[in-house]
Amino acid sequence: MNLQPDARRALGAGLVVIALVAFSNSSAHISDVGQQAAVAAVSSTDTLTQLNQSLISANKDKGVLKEGELLEKAVHRKALMEILAKENPAHFLRYVLNASQISSLPKSVTATVEKRISTEGVIDTYIIDDFEHPEKSHYEYYFKRGANVKSLYLVGDLLVRSNTQALITGYEGDTYVVADNTKGNVTIKANKDIDGGSNEALGVQNTAVILVDFDDSGPRPFTKEQAKNIFFNAQFNKFMKEQSYNKVSFKGDVYGWYRLSGPSMSNGQHVIPVFGNDNSQLNRIILENNIPIGNYGRVIIAINSDFTSSSQVGMTMQYIGGREYFFSSSWISLAGFDILAPFPFTWTDLDFLLAHELGHALGLMHANSWECGTSPIPTSGSNCEHREYGNFFDTMGTGGLSLHFNAYYKELLGWLSPSSVLTINQSGAYTLKTLEGYGGFRLAKIKMQGSTQTPYVLEFRQGIGFDSILNLPALTSNKDGLFIARTIDDVFPTSRLLDMQPNFPSSDWDDINAVTLNLGAAPFVDRGLGIIIGPVTKVANSGIDFNVDIKEPICIYNKPTVSNAYGNIVLAPGGFTTFGIKIINNNSFTCPPSDFEVAAGFPANLWFADPNSIRQTRMINNQEDGYFSFPLQVPTMTVPGQYTVSYLITDKQSGLSATLTYPLYIVPDPVITNVTPMFGLPGTQVTIQGRNFNSEGDVLFVSNTVAFSIKYYNAESNNIRFNIPETFFCSDTCSPVPLRRYTVTVYSNGVESNPATFQVGEILDLEPTMKVVSASTTIEYDSANKESAIVGNFIVHVSADSEDLYIEETPFTVAVNSTKNWSTSRTDATMLQLPAGEQLEDGTYKIAKNTSKTFTVQVKYLSKNLLPGLYTIKLNGLYMGDTLVGPTAPAVTNTIGPIVGDIDKPGEAGYAIPTINYFAGRASHRIYPTFNDSGKIQSMQLLNSSVCYPILFKVSTETRPQCTVKEYQKGETCYLYFQKRNLPQRCVAKLQFARGPKDNPSIETHYYESYLPAGAVFGRGEQIRELSQQEVNVAFPNQGGSVFDAFLGIFKLLTR
Repeated sequence: MNLQPDARRALGAGLVVIALVAFSNSSAHISDVGQQAAVAAVSSTDTLTQLNQSLISANKDKGVLKEGELLEKAVHRKALMEILAKENPAHFLRYVLNASQISSLPKSVTATVEKRISTEGVIDTYIIDDFEHPEKSHYEYYFKRGANVKSLYLVGDLLVRSNTQALITGYEGDTYVVADNTKGNVTIKANKDIDGGSNEALGVQNTAVILVDFDDSGPRPFTKEQAKNIFFNAQFNKFMKEQSYNKVSFKGDVYGWYRLSGPSMSNGQHVIPVFGNDNSQLNRIILENNIPIGNYGRVIIAINSDFTSSSQVGMTMQYIGGREYFFSSSWISLAGFDILAPFPFTWTDLDFLLAHELGHALGLMHANSWECGTSPIPTSGSNCEHREYGNFFDTMGTGGLSLHFNAYYKELLGWLSPSSVLTINQSGAYTLKTLEGYGGFRLAKIKMQGSTQTPYVLEFRQGIGFDSILNLPALTSNKDGLFIARTIDDVFPTSRLLDMQPNFPSSDWDDINAVTLNLGAAPFVDRGLGIIIGPVTKVANSGIDFNVDIKEPICIYNKPTVSNAYGNIVLAPGGFTTFGIKIINNNSFTCPPSDFEVAAGFPANLWFADPNSIRQTRMINNQEDGYFSFPLQVPTMTVPGQYTVSYLITDKQSGLSATLTYPLYIVPDPVITNVTPMFGLPGTQVTIQGRNFNSEGDVLFVSNTVAFSIKYYNAESNNIRFNIPETFFCSDTCSPVPLRRYTVTVYSNGVESNPATFQVGEILDLEPTMKVVSASTTIEYDSANKESAIVGNFIVHVSADSEDLYIEETPFTVAVNSTKNWSTSRTDATMLQLPAGEQLEDGTYKIAKNTSKTFTVQVKYLSKNLLPGLYTIKLNGLYMGDTLVGPTAPAVTNTIGPIVGDIDKPGEAGYAIPTINYFAGRASHRIYPTFNDSGKIQSMQLLNSSVCYPILFKVSTETRPQCTVKEYQKGETCYLYFQKRNLPQRCVAKLQFARGPKDNPSIETHYYESYLPAGAVFGRGEQIRELSQQEVNVAFPNQGGSVFDAFLGIFKLLTR
């Protein structure tokens, strides 16, 4: 389950990561035809290392073709980086680009690169429960700035409630923020930590229950009326009242049933409806059905589907219908809702899920435990493990042996008042009353001498009410002693239950039936903290008597606890990843901080990407944890099989050590053999066939300006099935997935597969073709201007094939080869000349599908110093939108020469007024001054700059330079972007040119207007015209013109 507030908005799409730099789209219709995809016979072509190197070494001034190639690599990189951000944030941080590297990139490319940030916002926390596989239970974090919500991926742990103010220093992409919490890059500014009570967890909790199902959910388990009784009048609410001593209860309303569109599973994962933008199904349900969501502080989404339940931790702000609402959200599965637990009272699966998830919603984390083998706590000889859900006597754990929340959590929620809490700060005899009762001390907190910390908390239970399962013979011994837990002093406090009978009946945590310190047992001793608990001197139904000795703490060195931070590792040859381990310093508080050395052992040291990292040392404070990261790349020739990874962790202060060993699986490269179908609209189910796929991975879709990935789950090794998503994530809103052709790869086991293709669209889009039919060339010599030129005339045949093709007067790319150095050369206008009278209103030219047209392209190279030699002009291709379409073979190359003698004579000339052409295509508006002789642009102004787009916008498909205020030579040309905004005022540009002798030129002024003709549509029908001085005087009586807006940035303008 993935609760990303925006990425999951697609509901049925299974959408995980989207990188967006999209500038065009087209229309299409669904097709159910299944075909074989075009699949390349080679393995993946680009790793992130190669993609980074391509960007770093790029020169942003190498022209449109180079920038277009870089942009395609950049969006490919972006999609891979978003996958890494989620799956391995430590590895993500190894690939980020620094400021100097980014500054050398074209601005179109920098728009795709993650940004360094240091900003304040709000962290929301969700717990994704998995009771069958506790190791898969995890936290998901989101970083909010107002209504802007992004996934927060962290290196290291962070226990905070939702609505926590924090300063994040890290990296931000379109969908995510990544930060290294192990290096202090997450600073909590204000935490809604519960200390001595919280109003959120007290009193009547007004709750909305929203019942939803899917097309394939099957029969609804109960009616709306029955649901109200189950949720508000049955065992769950009775349990919450009992364990809170009547300090909390739930009441409210039930809404639904509502049918969600699509199936309950997508791409192998359960679909979870969530709050997002107002296009999300859950938001629409609330808005369209006028659910008064502002009346409730708790919202439960009850889903008729089999999934692992989840919840927010605490309350937070949600934005629905443009308004702010403050509530907690919980998602409850109704599958098996009426399954009864083997308790001596009625208790269903639904009752447990409600109590557990609403416990999170009230602000609690899990109730866990320590497993230390033959000892309750870490020692110099024991290795301890953290057990998630490990407190079996608490509903915030597994709740299998009793149900009441532990006493420490009850205090955090405000259910136990200060008068019910016994604080022990000196040796003596003490008494605790039953946790389930209403009087006396029900929680004991033991302070360490000379400290405000309370490392141990105690409670005493009897088989009363919802804890009556303790009366069963196998569990009754726990009524005769103290439950002892070790607190974890973090941003948000939690605890671990300790096993006071670690060797009964075995030294494994499987002996969970007996965990208390009982009458007649030896005291529990923690010499490091100077705390001795016990012996228990008396046990009665009403209470328990016991002794506590508090002594001066001493330094006790214990074995560190070591765990694998990222689970099992599966890689293919060539795969590159970062391994992480977590070390807990178990030394007592009075010991000095220790340096811990970690020596890593891999099959071969050559596997390390950074050999210096094979042995690392770091200081970790006592009772705190530290993270160590190890970059590793599997050599490409590694034989698949199981290898061993080992770590030796040594406390340099004490010499105590621990080891961690686990398998590393090397598997063959993923290979795509077939994609069926090879085209289809969003929503289409696609099957990728091949081999060596991991059961979980990502399918990447990459085009030259758009890249996104689809997360898949539970796949077979030779089949991946998924649905094309309807939308992609773009921070605040979701946009439709662009219809176009994509290169498809499977990212699995740390590498990409070989590429295939898929067309998101109605029918298979055969590539448009361009063929050079003929070419002729001449040499021209202008005796008046004493300048020579090589002129190439190309006849070009363009075929639209299976879809209508829209083109405009578009620059060609020309390759020039010479046997001689060709210096001081330049090119004249190199344009596709559209037939007169056949343009559409928006300035583009349509070639209907399955038809073709023939056009003429003229290329002219001019030079003041054309040396003798052989010269070749070759037409490389035609830009359609931002795609370079090359000529079909054989391409025509025409050779000019030999040129003999010095045919160029330098001459002098004054300034002349250039020829002005202008073009208003679909969202692509430009003015083209062409200098037939020497000339000079004296000034450029917008008379009403707020009405026009800034004319310093760059057009990526232009081969000409942008116009600037400077002197131009004969034959040079430039362009100005010029377009009106969607505003009623007039948009006029004022251009001044020098004319006459260079030493004393006059100034000639020209005015141009971008306007929308009557009946035309904004964004499609703007035109450009020249205005007279009289027209300008009438429109702008006080015109003098202010200097145009300078705009540093990139604005991509492409047409279909």
